[in-house]
Amino acid sequence: MLDSNYWNDRYLEDKTGWDIGYPNKVLTDFIEANYSQEARILMPGAGSAYEIEYLWNLGYKNVYACDLSIEVKERFLKRVPTFPNTQYLTQDFFSISQKFDVILEQTFFCAIDPSLRSKYTEQMHALLDTEGKLYGVLFNMQKEDGPP
Repeated sequence: MLDSNYWNDRYLEDKTGWDIGYPNKVLTDFIEANYSQEARILMPGAGSAYEIEYLWNLGYKNVYACDLSIEVKERFLKRVPTFPNTQYLTQDFFSISQKFDVILEQTFFCAIDPSLRSKYTEQMHALLDTEGKLYGVLFNMQKEDGPP
């Protein structure tokens, strides 16, 4: 089961091949070009959340990361000590009920069980404000051996 223990172990064992180690400019440039610093932004499956750190340091104060791994949250908060603990959510994405102007997608979709993809779509619609946008990096490929 891909629960918090599974993801914690991935970080503790340094099995994080999806982690590029820096903010993805495709995502941060989009935010800078299209959203004010007041925008409410969520990144589910955020992991190390370099994009959230980058935006936070630019003055975006309504940025939220979400990941099941408590280990990666603790690493993030150590790296970004001014970031509010309450804005790095360690909960199931499907239990979030806040509204956002934009949700950033990067490796989260491929990390969930394919049977949850319809539920993912419904949850994205529920989390986005009326004019909200889902913006992400997705790859059109089949992957048979599990999450990233």
